[in-house]
Order: sequence, then C-alpha cells, then structure tokens
Amino acid sequence: MSDQGGKNRNFESPLVEELERICATSDLNWLDGLREKISQIPPDAVQRSSFLHRACENREATREIIQCLLDAFSGAVLQMADDDYGQLPIHFLCQNRELSDAVSIDILELLIEEYPDSVHHKGNADGCLPIHFAISPRKSSAFCRILIDAFPESARIVSGGGFLPIHLACKYGRADMVKYLLELYPE
Repeated sequence: MSDQGGKNRNFESPLVEELERICATSDLNWLDGLREKISQIPPDAVQRSSFLHRACENREATREIIQCLLDAFSGAVLQMADDDYGQLPIHFLCQNRELSDAVSIDILELLIEEYPDSVHHKGNADGCLPIHFAISPRKSSAFCRILIDAFPESARIVSGGGFLPIHLACKYGRADMVKYLLELYPE
C-alpha cells in the first residue's frame, strides 16, 4: 500500500513495517523475537499501523502473541484498519476462519477485556458489528454467545446490509444460534 510519493502510509518506521509484515506471516512461532522487535519501537510510532489486525486474522495467532502486542501497544486495540472499512482488530478476529475455536475464544476474551466497547463498533463502510461477521459459519456458537453477552443489544442491531444477527443465522443455517437469539428476544 504505497501512496503516490512512494512512502508507505501505514508505517512510521521500518521496524513498524517489519512488525506488521511479521504479524501477517503464516508462522507466528516467533514470540521471543517479537518481544525483541517490540522493545525497539517507540509506542507512538504505531499510531496508524494495523499489525494487531494482521495478527488477529492470522491462522497461527495465539493469545500469548496478542497479549504481547497489547502489552507493548495497548492503544492498538482501538486502531481502525487503514482501509475503507474502518474495522477494529475484533472484526478481523471474527472473520478469521482458520483459528481453532479455543484459540479464537481466548483471543476474543482478551480483546473484550482490553477494550469492552469494541463489540459496539460498526465498521465505517460495511456497518457491521463483530457479531455480524461471527454469526456466519466462521465462528462457533460459544464464540457468538460471548459477543452477544458482552453487548446484548447487538442481537437487535441491523448490519449495513440490512440484516439482524437472526437473519444471518437463518441465512447460514445456524439453527443453534437461531434458537439462542429467539430465546433472548422472543418478540
């Protein structure tokens, strides 16, 4: 993603650029090396970076890696992606089909603990809450219930595409989620 002047608009320094590249790789068994790289980056140098987004969408992500990133850059959980959708890291996690359910839930709980209001955030262009992404066949019922329990009103919020979570659950054949949502809001 380069602008017309040849500078990469996402990164403030080569170290931040390397951190984002590493977070997007398919091999995240580099926690010690990550800690070393992080120690070299001033916290204010990552203001527009989306490395946490890349880590949340990575199939090799772990709670420990996300925790390491959050410990070093607590504000990263509030950063919207530098794209047209304006999504938070939690949105990227909800769209990650490759993580195991247990790891997804561990990371979700960590992100909600770090920034509880992230479950309320609609992406700028798509108007989707995290639950709108998660309720598709991507995530388990347990994962979706954590999102809904953190923000019960999300079950009544329409996505930018005009769908309530129950509509999406029906669309994707998620009978367990349809039942759960009907129990929550029978009217």
